[in-house]
Amino acid sequence: AQFVHLIRDGHDVVASHRDRWGYRSALRVARTEWVRFVNAGRKFGAALPVGRYHELRYEELVEAPEEAMRSLLAFLEEPWDEKVLRFDEADHDATERYMRFTAERRRAAGETSAIYRSRIGAGRGTLDPVLRGLLRASARPLLRELGYA
Repeated sequence: AQFVHLIRDGHDVVASHRDRWGYRSALRVARTEWVRFVNAGRKFGAALPVGRYHELRYEELVEAPEEAMRSLLAFLEEPWDEKVLRFDEADHDATERYMRFTAERRRAAGETSAIYRSRIGAGRGTLDPVLRGLLRASARPLLRELGYA
């Protein structure tokens, strides 16, 4: 088996939890969950044989989707297909609530593409001092190691 670990800036993860599931959820993610889950995935990946674990950054996937997807498909030993860049044209099992939520978020940001960049860095500008402080207290070394500090 092969494993793909998608990692996103903790600031943005906390902001997304706050916006989608409320402040209490964001507190939990900032205090413990982001660092715990990212570290668990990386520890698991480090124990695997070479070629079984692939780290992919959310930011790379959004900012350079073709490059990120080519790298991912090469890792998976799957052929390249341009359709992966047009995923929004395919039927999905996403809930109506999720589809409305993302459509509203895209509209608010003035984005029309299914891949929208406005969420990258969103947490840095919108986290209050409590959430920002909790995240940095629990995750500063990991944020720094991953280039998110």
